[in-house]
Amino acid sequence: MSKVMSIDEIVDHLIAGVTPRLLLIFFLATTNCWNSAIQTYLIIFTGVVPYTEWECVNEEKCGGLNITEHALCGADLKHGVDFIWTSNRTSFAMEWDLYCGRDYLVTIISSLFFVGATFGLLTSTALYDKFGRKNGSLLGSLISFVATISGMFAVNYEMLIGLRFIQGFGQLICWTGVYCWLLEFAPGHLRNPCSGAILLQWAVGYMGLVGASYMIFNWRYIFLMAAVVNFVTGAVLVVFPESPRFLLVRGQETRAVEVLEWFARFIKSPLDMSTIQLTYEKRVQSFTEQVKDFSKYAKMRKETALCIVMWFLVATLFYGFSFSWTKITPDLYLGYLMAANAMVIAVFIFTPVNMILGRKKALLLFMVCAVVSDGVAMIDYEFTPGWDLNRVACLVGNVALCCCYGTIYLYTGELAPTSHRGMIMALCSSAARVGSSLGPYMTLLYKFADRRIPLAVFGVITVVASGAVWALSDTTGRRIPETPKDVEVLSGYTPVPVKIKKCDNEENV
Repeated sequence: MSKVMSIDEIVDHLIAGVTPRLLLIFFLATTNCWNSAIQTYLIIFTGVVPYTEWECVNEEKCGGLNITEHALCGADLKHGVDFIWTSNRTSFAMEWDLYCGRDYLVTIISSLFFVGATFGLLTSTALYDKFGRKNGSLLGSLISFVATISGMFAVNYEMLIGLRFIQGFGQLICWTGVYCWLLEFAPGHLRNPCSGAILLQWAVGYMGLVGASYMIFNWRYIFLMAAVVNFVTGAVLVVFPESPRFLLVRGQETRAVEVLEWFARFIKSPLDMSTIQLTYEKRVQSFTEQVKDFSKYAKMRKETALCIVMWFLVATLFYGFSFSWTKITPDLYLGYLMAANAMVIAVFIFTPVNMILGRKKALLLFMVCAVVSDGVAMIDYEFTPGWDLNRVACLVGNVALCCCYGTIYLYTGELAPTSHRGMIMALCSSAARVGSSLGPYMTLLYKFADRRIPLAVFGVITVVASGAVWALSDTTGRRIPETPKDVEVLSGYTPVPVKIKKCDNEENV
């Protein structure tokens, strides 16, 4: 006699524990984080301006001036006429004279990645829920690869701006699809550790970029390195199956069972799918029908709106800090290595805190830590000539924000139903990209105002973000909702009916 089980029960039985083969699958899937981190911060290392590495060649104009940014910009020196760069490294900023009064163009090139990501995610809101997590990710990876390899041959900043837009357009389509896939394959007891592993992989990619940029002196070869990583991490996705949750929601039970059987064989699970009868609710909808659900289901509409606000504010904070490390510490590579290490530290804090306190309380705690760090960083106190209270507090604040960023991915994925998860994650990530595009401009505050001003701005934004979190329901210990109806029940903290309609007739879409 067949045993009736839901997809949640099957996944929990299928992945009862952690095995080397299971770790291999999740490791390969999360390698896309390397590419995401590299592409996000690529411009920092390819567009650097070495303001302390130049030599005067026009004694009348700059003879006797100190080799500083203030002297270079204050005297309005022209490259090739009044001075030459002495750095062994190259950058597109030096090559195209994007320094002093034109350095804002480097900021624009950085932010256009996030603008492209926003457009990509908005145009793909229905992509994941109609064509699948895997197919959406592969398409995004291909777009991103073409733009990245083309960046190696950019001839002016206008061309690079366009390519950065396309990079962002493709990369966030790819990564959001991968995250949905991971969340839907992970059982309830492993979703939190999986999110921690994702944060760790991001940190690995981040540190890899810092190390590679330190060793590669030509900015075009850094783009080549990024393209190679893009190609390899994208190619890995080809061998992965589609998400069985997505297939069931689309009514493709046969394919879903085949995927689960393949997965069971690969990780050597004793679960026998031939003895199991799947229960699920088919929900084949058009894009318009999905949108209408937001007006019909109040809980899903409210929580999606709150998540959008939360993602926008947390991303503004996270990338505001991420692009400000050269202002916090003068050494480019040391500063960003510190930021990458902050992510590693965050991994070992993020997972146990979420496990003990739950998603909501953990996120609020991380935000309180970030606000306190911003306040402490305003105090002038020097420990040693190279270290002061500002740097230490900012490092602590960066750890807290890394934990926040990792938590909102997990939190939102658990709040959203499978039928709408691709759309909701795309909308939230789009809001985050709008906030991310503001991050590079936050560094400009350090130029025109006392350093306490941007720290105060960071603190206020964090307080507002915590208000959005406070209004959300907690997902800790709950099953993942499959439909908007599940969201209504689960968000109300009422007993979850496991009564789900059985679909006998499969419909291929």
